[in-house]
Amino acid sequence: SGISLEFWLDKNGFIAADESDRQIICDLWNNGTWGNADYGRFRVELSGTATGEMPPNFHIELLSGSSGFTSGQISDPNPTLIMSASSLTGSWNHFALTFENHGTSMSGQLYQNGNLVYSINTGSTMGIISGPMMGQIGSLIAPVSGNQGARSFGLLSASLDEVRFWKTRRTAQQIGM
Repeated sequence: SGISLEFWLDKNGFIAADESDRQIICDLWNNGTWGNADYGRFRVELSGTATGEMPPNFHIELLSGSSGFTSGQISDPNPTLIMSASSLTGSWNHFALTFENHGTSMSGQLYQNGNLVYSINTGSTMGIISGPMMGQIGSLIAPVSGNQGARSFGLLSASLDEVRFWKTRRTAQQIGM
């Protein structure tokens, strides 16, 4: 059980003045209404600073109804999940994000080039998402709603390759390069 997202990313920081500070890697959504029991979304955003002072962060929304977590403000009712990568080097890096329920919590891991760089256990679990899912790579499939409000479409200013979504949690051995 669980889910995983793997991809190769080539991005040299956040350097352009007109570049969004939150850029979408992948957005999967079931066309449900935010805050309702039928809502399901898995969104991965990349953020950073133009000066490169901090490592890049992956902001994750993984919700089934109101269960799961969101990358919104810390005051949101759902836990905030922000996973930090070690760096963006301006060359190709392989990233893998994995998530799985464990009893009353969910674990998440971020791998960069086959190495575990971030791990978290939340106090929330994820339910089953019903209905067909639609997906988009490199921008939002639909505006984000709820507490976060509508944002721009978060266009990705980078190169992606071999984007893979798995309906299971991939292990470190499967991810390893």
